[in-house]
Amino acid sequence: MGIWSPNAPGRPILLLCHMDTVWPVGTLPDQVPIRQDEDRFYGPGALDMKAGIVIAIEAIRALQVLGQMPQRPIYMMVTTDEETGSHHSRQIILETAAECALTLVMEPAAQDNEGLKTWRKGIGNYTITARGKASHAGAAPEEGVNAVVELAHQTIALHSLNALRQALQSA
Repeated sequence: MGIWSPNAPGRPILLLCHMDTVWPVGTLPDQVPIRQDEDRFYGPGALDMKAGIVIAIEAIRALQVLGQMPQRPIYMMVTTDEETGSHHSRQIILETAAECALTLVMEPAAQDNEGLKTWRKGIGNYTITARGKASHAGAAPEEGVNAVVELAHQTIALHSLNALRQALQSA
């Protein structure tokens, strides 16, 4: 983790980055080749987070050159697994962010809207257990409880938590 102005008095600012762009072996040369066109670089992850890392470093450099560094430390954390839910770096991200006054995730906006990202969808893991009650399907179906049908209802209920329509309307 990079730290600028480590002895400044205020609570730190955290610039959170990741560099996990992973493609199956053999994909890059044929489907998403790396290329440079004058002063622009194109390739896997160039916009995703590599641009955010460069922007963060350049912003700090500009603050230093202008003598405008904030009166607080700036932390820059670059992890390798953020897109996957941060399984390996989650704990250190949570611990570091908790001690900071502000955390900025340095992921640029997608090309389609070219605006500032102000939210991200989250991830969630759920375990649902359903128990049924066996009965004879032909002679006494009303005495049974179908666990598979109940799981289908719960799956639909969980899916409704996505609030996809609301997210799309506010984007």
